[in-house]
Amino acid sequence: MSEIEFKAGPFDGRPMPGEDVVYLNVITDSNQLNRITGYVTPAVAKLVKAAPSLLALVERYARECPSCGGTGTKHVKLFNEGIETDGERDCEDCGDLRAALDKALR
Repeated sequence: MSEIEFKAGPFDGRPMPGEDVVYLNVITDSNQLNRITGYVTPAVAKLVKAAPSLLALVERYARECPSCGGTGTKHVKLFNEGIETDGERDCEDCGDLRAALDKALR
């Protein structure tokens, strides 16, 4: 995962008069060219700002999964018509974490 650092831009967090929204203005790159801006609820603003840390934590937990060793797959024995073969299946212990990462990063 590429590192994302959000920095507060001008007017970030400024409330809109008479509304329960704040102006979200975060800079997502070192050149200050990519920004996320607009009026959002305070809860959404907090979630957007926490997203890089949350994604890094989810990625770390998936990478440290004790069931699959961080690979995302488990080695299993498969049986087909009485013949045993080796196979792989998605790890059920970290699969939901990997699905969340995939959804967030695609």
